[in-house]
Amino acid sequence: MTKGSSTSKALAIALRGAAEYDAATSLLELHDFDLVFAGSVPPDEYPPDVLRMRQAIRESQGIILATPEYHGSLTGALKNMLDLMSIDDFETKIIGLVGIAGGHVGAIHSLNTMPRHHFWNCTTSILFLPGAFHLTNIRLT
Repeated sequence: MTKGSSTSKALAIALRGAAEYDAATSLLELHDFDLVFAGSVPPDEYPPDVLRMRQAIRESQGIILATPEYHGSLTGALKNMLDLMSIDDFETKIIGLVGIAGGHVGAIHSLNTMPRHHFWNCTTSILFLPGAFHLTNIRLT
């Protein structure tokens, strides 16, 4: 995620909101992990960073995934990370989804597909932020 992007700003707001309810939060950036392409090696040969990512997700009580929408989908990096995980890694997790898009629809396409493809139980209420170009004036205090 690019520092200062609309996605990083929206995620910071979501993390701040979780912290206001006394949730301990941490930010995992995909670019800090050396992840292999899903399917390129068997799971028993995953490199240490894949195992570190999976362990962090397994140990969490909740996860907020944030993605910009590119051509009606989530980023390739996030899709690859999700493909490296197992269903068990997300077992019993509270999952929040933050989608950012510049158009009028918001990130409806990318967010609607994630729960179905990963067998997550999500609420039927999803908040979309269309017109994300207007988020450039948001200041985090």
